[in-house]
Amino acid sequence: MLSGTFIIYDQMYYVRNIDLGFDQNEMITFQMNRTTRQKWPVLRNRLMQNPSVLKAGTASEIPSRIYSISAMGVEKNNGVMEAYTVNLLIVDYDYFTTLGIKIIEGRNFSNDYITDTIGRVIVNQSMVKRFTWDEPLGKKIMFSDTNRYRIIGVAKDFHHLSLHNPIEHLAFFPNLNNENALVKVGGNIPETLKYIQETWKEFLPNIPLEYTFLDQTFLQAYEDDQIRGRIFLGLAIIMIIIKK
Repeated sequence: MLSGTFIIYDQMYYVRNIDLGFDQNEMITFQMNRTTRQKWPVLRNRLMQNPSVLKAGTASEIPSRIYSISAMGVEKNNGVMEAYTVNLLIVDYDYFTTLGIKIIEGRNFSNDYITDTIGRVIVNQSMVKRFTWDEPLGKKIMFSDTNRYRIIGVAKDFHHLSLHNPIEHLAFFPNLNNENALVKVGGNIPETLKYIQETWKEFLPNIPLEYTFLDQTFLQAYEDDQIRGRIFLGLAIIMIIIKK
C-alpha cells in the first residue's frame, strides 16, 4: 500500500516538474466570446503597457485541451497530393513566443509578410516525421483547391495533451480572432492580476473575466491520479495506526 502511494506521489511530482516543451508557469488563460475577441487587439495593447505583462497570444485551444482534426490534402516528397486526416490548431502570430515554443526550422508567422494571413502554415516535428519530409519548408497543405497553405516553419514538439498521450503531429494555421487567450505575467502576481482585471472591466464592463492558471488547468488532466493518491495515503495511514 505504501509503495503504491509513493509511486503515485512520485508521478505527480514528475508531472509538475517535467519540461512539457512550453512555458506553463505564471501563464493565465481565459476564453473569449465574439464581443471579447473583437476587443482583443486594443485590450492586448493596453495589457502590454504593464511591464509585468510579458507576453500575450491567442489560439483555438490551450495546451491540455483536445485539438481539431480535419481531412486535407498533404504534399508528399514526390510532389503528389494525398488525402489525410490532420490534427490542427488555429493560432495568432504571438502564440509561439507567448508559450516559449521554439521554431527550429524556418520562421514564425509575422506581420512583415502579408501572405501569412492567407496561405502559410507551421507544423511540428512529429508532423515532419509522420510524412517523412526530407525538406518540409515549402510543402503544401490544402483544404480545397482554393485553400492552399505552404509550410514556412517547423515548431519543436511539445505536450499539448497530458503525458498519458503521446505527442502527435500538429499543423498550426494563422488567425487573429481566436477563442482562448494566453497571458504570461511576472513580477508581483496579485498586483498584475488586479491590473488585468481592471483593464478588462474598462473595455468589457458587462462581461466578467474568468481566468485560470495554465499549470493548474494542465494538472486537472491528472485529477484521477491525485484522487487515487489521497485515497492510498489515507488507507496507508489507517494501516499504520492499526498495526500499532
